[in-house]
Amino acid sequence: GGLLEMGFLNPKVVDKRMRRILLSNDGGWMSTDDNKKLGFSATRKNAVFEMKFEHVNVGVRTLNFMVIRSYGEKWEGSAVRVDVFDGTADVVTKSMEISGHHDKKTSEIYTYKLDLGNEAAISAGGALRVRIELVGGSTFKFTGMAICDH
Repeated sequence: GGLLEMGFLNPKVVDKRMRRILLSNDGGWMSTDDNKKLGFSATRKNAVFEMKFEHVNVGVRTLNFMVIRSYGEKWEGSAVRVDVFDGTADVVTKSMEISGHHDKKTSEIYTYKLDLGNEAAISAGGALRVRIELVGGSTFKFTGMAICDH
């Protein structure tokens, strides 16, 4: 089952939920509600934030990210890199890049799954740190996240 799900209701709820897990934010990420799509958004180039999940009550095998992919100049080149760390170690155990841009003339929510595999899975009681950096473009938006044991 899922350990943590963040379906966003309004920016204040986003802030409250993020406050519990936010380890750092360089000021470039904030809760937003634009075009009736709530989420946690990059507001400038190279923005970085980190989340930490401590004493997880089930093992962690996958991280699922719900993101907006959109079009136009604002979204051109939009991409983030997700780095996963085991607890407090400074060694990245898994990474992935996610694009926030597409050529469709709509804004849509896509789901991306990062499988930690057997070698990087986190055991129950352990800790997980996730660092997200905007590596392309000047905006990106997460609409949700789920951490799962399978």
